[in-house]
Amino acid sequence: MQLSAELIDEIAQFDVSTQATVIISGPDANGGTQVAVRIVPLPARAPWWTLTFIALAAVVIARARRKGTGVFSDSARRANGLLALATVPAVVLGWYSTETVVVLVGIAVATVAGFLLRRITADTKTVEV
Repeated sequence: MQLSAELIDEIAQFDVSTQATVIISGPDANGGTQVAVRIVPLPARAPWWTLTFIALAAVVIARARRKGTGVFSDSARRANGLLALATVPAVVLGWYSTETVVVLVGIAVATVAGFLLRRITADTKTVEV
C-alpha cells in the first residue's frame, strides 16, 4: 500500500511522536473481502530553529560588551535577562513538541553563553595627548 506525502502530512497534523494505523478494506476479485493494514511512524518535529534566538541574543550582548556601549555593556543582570528571554521559545516549544532534548540543549547553550559573555570586556583604547 502506497501512501502519498500529502496524506502522511495530513495524518501528522493530528499527532506526533507516535504512529498511525491506516486500514483499507474492500472486495477482492474472488468475492471476498481484502484488508490491508499499514503502520505509519510519525516522527516528532524538533524545533531546533529556536536555538537561533539564543545565538542572536549572545551576539547582541557580546557586541554591546565589546564596544562598551548600550544597555548590556555593564549590566550582567540585563544580559542574563535577555538570554533567559531568548531561551523561552526553545524551552516552551521543545516541551510542547515532546522533544525535551531541545529544552536541555537550549538551557545548556544559554548557560554556557552567560558564563562566556561575562568574560568579555570593553576594548580599552588609550589616547596619547
